[in-house]
Amino acid sequence: MVKKRHIRGAALCLAVILALAGCKPEKTVMYETETLPQNDGQPARLVVEVPAGVEGAGPVMEEIVEKYRADYPQTEISLQPQGSGAQQPDIRVVTDSGLGDQADGLLDFSLYADAWYNEGSLGNATGLAMRYMGRQGMYAVPVDVRQDLLFYRTDWITAHNKGKPWEEQVNLEAWDRAGLMPLLMGEQGRLAISRDKVSRLFSAVMWSVLGVHTASAPYYSPSKDGLSATSIFTGENAPSALITFDRLMGSVPGGGYADEAGAMQAFINGDAGLLIAGSEALETIRAAMPAESWQVAGLPAGATTKTATVPCQWVGWGVSRQTAQPEKAVHFLAYLTNADNNTHMAKVCGTLPIYREAVSMEPTLLEGARAPEMALLQEASYRYSGVPRCLEGFCWEESPFAGQLETYLAGGLSGEELLAQLDALCIRQLDTLKPGWPLPWLEEEEEEG
Repeated sequence: MVKKRHIRGAALCLAVILALAGCKPEKTVMYETETLPQNDGQPARLVVEVPAGVEGAGPVMEEIVEKYRADYPQTEISLQPQGSGAQQPDIRVVTDSGLGDQADGLLDFSLYADAWYNEGSLGNATGLAMRYMGRQGMYAVPVDVRQDLLFYRTDWITAHNKGKPWEEQVNLEAWDRAGLMPLLMGEQGRLAISRDKVSRLFSAVMWSVLGVHTASAPYYSPSKDGLSATSIFTGENAPSALITFDRLMGSVPGGGYADEAGAMQAFINGDAGLLIAGSEALETIRAAMPAESWQVAGLPAGATTKTATVPCQWVGWGVSRQTAQPEKAVHFLAYLTNADNNTHMAKVCGTLPIYREAVSMEPTLLEGARAPEMALLQEASYRYSGVPRCLEGFCWEESPFAGQLETYLAGGLSGEELLAQLDALCIRQLDTLKPGWPLPWLEEEEEEG
């Protein structure tokens, strides 16, 4: 269904007449059309997957189905666990962990994007997931997003900074200053991080310091002719970003703890003043340490870019290309993830909402274990990115560059050699692009919402 949303007008003649008459023309009102999915009320049946790992998702989805069917009783909706294979799902779970499946078998529902844009301001993580194939359509709506946070010892930092000049003080707002903490504070400045997060730390530092042109292809920048690309590893500030990463990792025993539990325990035991971990660590740390001794925040920004761009992983819903009811499936997906239902799911299931307005709709979201992430929804300078799914073959592993970084940290590669290897690797992946695809970094990604 096509409706008028904004008025995209041609009031140019009126403006000229008013100007000639000495009158100040009023601001032109613009018109444009929107397309929303519809349910025509005819009998239909949809099978929807319940995401595994999202506690309480099943009961919440049952409530939403019941409300939907009160308005559309001719649409039968069956819920089934993710991956059960009992029936072919019309709306299935899409994951951005591991190799993934790119957009194979999924319907591009970008025609109906206004169904979400009209609901509120989409968060940066939402925009990334919805456009995870670059600007090449819309294939998923996130159910939840996971990211790393920065835990730090406020008592130690406050004691260290007292009476010192600025250049000797520890400041965690920007990566270059955060990288000085191990140098300035010695053992108290150590970082605790698990080995599986080292590659993500590297990406976060590089992206934030160098700047990201497009969230869906964050290791690339357009060439001057706009027809090809260079990798960020040839950027002017790449060596200094690597120095920051090296300073942080140089304080980590053995190149990283075996798992997140070990890193978290090191922080609790006082063996490290910094910890990079997921929100799952919050309750354990809160129970084990005095509240006044520590704090948690998002990852630092780049000093020059003033932006933090961080890796994230997400799980979402997509519409199967094989569905017999494509428009009805998109219609229900839009209802399932509208502002009210999505905010309710965030409250009950502890997921990250997809709309920035969620925290004002439900203030209790700022009280739970994911409160720090909820607060970050309001930060326009806090952005999310991930491995380029729009490039075939790029996601050869869940943690890109982990092997090269391990060799580098063990002394097997110089910094110059590491950057050269990663540059060659990224550029080589461009050869795997599907013929005829426009390069996804030729356009700046718009602020969603």
